[in-house]
Amino acid sequence: MNTMTVQAAEALARRAHDRQVDKVGMPYFETHVQDVHRRVVAAGGSEDQQVAALLHDVLEDTDVTETDLRAADISEPALQLVLLMTKQDGEDTAVYLERIRDHESARLIKLADIAINTDPVRLARVDPDRRRKLLAKYAAYLEALNADALRLRQALEDVPASETPDERQMRLDRVLDERMAARLDELVEEDSFTTHEQYKQQRDGS
Repeated sequence: MNTMTVQAAEALARRAHDRQVDKVGMPYFETHVQDVHRRVVAAGGSEDQQVAALLHDVLEDTDVTETDLRAADISEPALQLVLLMTKQDGEDTAVYLERIRDHESARLIKLADIAINTDPVRLARVDPDRRRKLLAKYAAYLEALNADALRLRQALEDVPASETPDERQMRLDRVLDERMAARLDELVEEDSFTTHEQYKQQRDGS
């Protein structure tokens, strides 16, 4: 029996989340699931962790069942990670987070999930009240996972009490500009750029 590959998990997740959207109305697979997977890859996640990252929401948010995953030849370690990531109906949040906290492989995936859900670009699109609730929720999640929640606690202080649609768009534009500038700096630092040294000299004034 062949164990499910990362590519097969991606195809399954893409089908399962087809037409679903995230909290800001964007395609769920492309703007959440894939980003969680990318973060797990960047953190050195194993193949089982990558498969679980791609499938971490299918049992909770789609019609896919545990039986379906077994039929698709998912490995037992990857399946157990998906089950750990799946909050059961009526399950206490503290219990859910505690079992993830005590399993390092699942904890990595959950931290990636929280990082995506609290991405400044994503949060800049929602209204202040919802943004405040999401920041508070995920800050509490991080603390329950014994992770650093300081960034989200500080972000809570920056959420305005009220915000017009124009002000929200300005906030989003500003965040996107900051992200673009940061990403360009990252790219310039990579040796793949032929103008790498020339740019550094100009930037550093040398």
